[in-house]
Amino acid sequence: MQRTGFDTNDIAARAFLHAAFETFDRLGDFPEMGSPARLRSKKLRDRRFSVMPPPFNGWIVFYRVTDYGVWIVRSLLGNLNWKPEPK
Repeated sequence: MQRTGFDTNDIAARAFLHAAFETFDRLGDFPEMGSPARLRSKKLRDRRFSVMPPPFNGWIVFYRVTDYGVWIVRSLLGNLNWKPEPK
């Protein structure tokens, strides 16, 4: 069977990428809008995070502010345990 047009997965992937790049652009314009990540490692103390807009608001974008703008470090699905419980 020959594939024609976009299937549902293609549409969802394009929507996700559109939302991600809009989030990255918004962070570039307003780098202080995200919250500090408050991670234990001294190497990661300058990291901030922001949540992507709905319907992708389960995704968290980690970044750091530099002299040249923002550096996107990682995007994670928010239900992952990225912030372990204190011991």
